[in-house]
Amino acid sequence: MIPGSIAPPVNLHTTRNENKVVLIWNNQEETEKNLLGYNVYRKKENDKAWVKLNEYPLLSDNNYFEDTSRISGLSVTYAVTALNMAGAESSFSRPVELSLSENIELLPPPSGLYLTKVPEGILISWTPVVQKELAGYNIYRYEPGNPPQKIAIPNANTTSIKDTNVKKDTLYFYYLTSINNQNQESKPGDINRIRY
Repeated sequence: MIPGSIAPPVNLHTTRNENKVVLIWNNQEETEKNLLGYNVYRKKENDKAWVKLNEYPLLSDNNYFEDTSRISGLSVTYAVTALNMAGAESSFSRPVELSLSENIELLPPPSGLYLTKVPEGILISWTPVVQKELAGYNIYRYEPGNPPQKIAIPNANTTSIKDTNVKKDTLYFYYLTSINNQNQESKPGDINRIRY
């Protein structure tokens, strides 16, 4: 890189479109008469090194780029440089960080929720979610007219638990959600009810 010979691109911003990330920045053809093109760089979270995404320089009138590669992690940072015909490359543009947390696929909720009255309270059992990303479950309970309350957070290896904090002749509703390794919660599973 030969710094100082050409100004870096400005106003870099990113947008998501289906399974790709689109980068757009200001066209420098009017301000840099010897502009050859651009390079696009990406850095994943916790990485120190930048990776160039284009094999050949983008054309001077091509002030956009589509990143279609599959990216793991919670965030990624992009930057762009400009190239002139003398072979000089600018410093990086202002880096733009993009959150990928919403791209992480959520787990399905547990199925087969079954409630049984036992002497100690209510036995809650379910069919486990078989996914390597599974960290555990959230169990919710509510009574008619009241909002749901989280009553337990069993781990991924658990398929049943007893709710001992119950009252006689009371109607209870239960449902479960799954939690992945990023502590993201699935949609609620089926609701089941029982009167103790």
